[in-house]
Amino acid sequence: MNDSDLQSSALDPAAHADNPLPPNVNEKAVRITHHYDIGNQDVFVERRTGDVDPKRAAIYCQFKAEECLGDREMMNLGIAAALIAFYGFVHCAECECPAVDLYKDREAFCGEGYAELMADESLHREGLGEFLQRFGH
Repeated sequence: MNDSDLQSSALDPAAHADNPLPPNVNEKAVRITHHYDIGNQDVFVERRTGDVDPKRAAIYCQFKAEECLGDREMMNLGIAAALIAFYGFVHCAECECPAVDLYKDREAFCGEGYAELMADESLHREGLGEFLQRFGH
């Protein structure tokens, strides 16, 4: 196999159909980030238990925080802490993993997606709102 064959297979989606992420990506981990962060404020967490979708859980927490915090902003660390305390995640080292952007991904759940997300009983946790208030600034 020559270099052009390697480049062609790397660009061919069918070549990655069974494994859409590169082999070094930690599929259980997520990087909590925000498009408008100043400096690196990313926090990495990894799912240890359950099968909760980390993006849905993180954005649910973001919306819940907005309900509780009013004009104050939620820190990435607060969302990560909620995933750890309420959804079976643990803090992990920085790694190659999918990102949850608390700005861009949140926007994707506005409108009809918001009502569906907030009605998802699998994401409801007693005491979540009170917990998130600690991380507002």
